[in-house]
Amino acid sequence: MKFSQQCGTRDLEFEYPDKHVLGVLESNPVELPGGTPEELIRRALDEPVGSPKLGEIVNPGETVAVIVPDITRAWQSIDVYTPVIIEELEKAGIRDEDITIISATGTHRRQSEEEHRKLVSDAVYDRIKVVDHVCTDADMHVQIGTTSRGTPVLIDRRAAEADRIILTGAVVYHFLAGFGGGRKMILPGISARETIMKNHSLALNPGMGSGSNPKVRSGNMNDTNPFHADMLEAAKMAHPDFLFNVVADSDFNIIKCFAGDFEKAHTEGAELVDRKDGVRLPCRSDVTIATAG
Repeated sequence: MKFSQQCGTRDLEFEYPDKHVLGVLESNPVELPGGTPEELIRRALDEPVGSPKLGEIVNPGETVAVIVPDITRAWQSIDVYTPVIIEELEKAGIRDEDITIISATGTHRRQSEEEHRKLVSDAVYDRIKVVDHVCTDADMHVQIGTTSRGTPVLIDRRAAEADRIILTGAVVYHFLAGFGGGRKMILPGISARETIMKNHSLALNPGMGSGSNPKVRSGNMNDTNPFHADMLEAAKMAHPDFLFNVVADSDFNIIKCFAGDFEKAHTEGAELVDRKDGVRLPCRSDVTIATAG
């Protein structure tokens, strides 16, 4: 059998003997409403999950922090949905100067102007302030609480001091948090390094050399996963006002969007991802060949 897998911007091709191939993982077919990316985005904004519409939440004169992913998540069509979200805010009377877009870099590096433009589109960048979260800048963080697992919750001051916080991103499987998107835009997205390190240590069992916690894994987004539960508890302390998440196919095309309550809308997105990408094989393989694309 001949295979081709993406690696960065390249395709890697290789062959493998047919008799040794247990199977090739492909997404399950799911029934979805059709439409262009913009139609899907607007449909989600018009039909929020567990929440009023965005325009009914914000008020003229309020400051709004829009949290977007960083350049490592550019495949999430951030430059497609961000202009629509900004448009919705302006319809509600929010001025350009009262909006700050914060790129949730987590522990990643700062980004260039070119990368910011690629993230949010030239049209948005030329009008709206776009900044990076910097997890090591102590002056830019404020503590909003401590989780029940002892994680000090320090988040970007610009988000904490805004009247409204809007989270964006995409829902995918995540090997520690169960699913990406949702609460991850707060922790690790705009959290201080010490907050991130304490939270991520929950992937390990207590005690030196005791290994990783098997409940901290892809697809597990309940209280048995302390990594996720700690993130969710921290995110609730920030009181996000609205969420917008996308689900994409293997070609990075938006297939559905979810908006509304940051926990409920994200959960619905995770359920779709699980139906689509929760593919089973008849038994475990000795070797798995995979790529993050």
